Amino acid sequence: MRVGRLSERTGVPIATIKYYLRTGLLHAGLPTSRTQTEYDESHVRRLTLVRALLDIGGLSIAHATEVIAAMDDESTSVNEVLSAAQRSVSGFVAAATAVDRQSAELALDELVLRQGWQVSAGNPGRAAAVDVLATFQHLDGTDYSDLVRAAAMAADVVAEADLQLVRDSDGERDQMVETVVTGTVLGDALILALRRMAQEHHARKQYPQL
Repeated sequence: MRVGRLSERTGVPIATIKYYLRTGLLHAGLPTSRTQTEYDESHVRRLTLVRALLDIGGLSIAHATEVIAAMDDESTSVNEVLSAAQRSVSGFVAAATAVDRQSAELALDELVLRQGWQVSAGNPGRAAAVDVLATFQHLDGTDYSDLVRAAAMAADVVAEADLQLVRDSDGERDQMVETVVTGTVLGDALILALRRMAQEHHARKQYPQL
């Protein structure tokens, strides 16, 4: 198909498609002449993924480009693609003191040990979690330990489901890494959305008079 048809199929403007080609978010088509290029279903699929990462996942162009580059690099393992996807959605910066951070790091280490998790020191989630825990301590002194434990248990269930999707894929690397990326980036957006809904439900149950 020509670029005009690709635009019609995906709803992405031609100018945007050309921009994605320049940045590497979209792989090149097959040149058929000096001025014509053919695109196929792989381009439709990739554009759908890119728009989902940007529009639903909220990734910046730079972060999306990093994730797509990891997906397209055959030498990059599935675990490395997972790390790239995690980095793309980890951007919390705390306004906490060094003492708060040290205490938060100890609390997080205890949580990881209690959960029985194997987590590398470079996992972006670790730094983000420390930021959040340190900020909790820095703000108002409220005991958030029950919330943290509940969040850890929920995260464990969701993470296991994430990786089950990867195991259930057809075993081809392309499908596995796409599942990893969509599950991580869009899964984050889904969890936030469902949490908002669940919060309203429990608020109505616990505080019906408000």
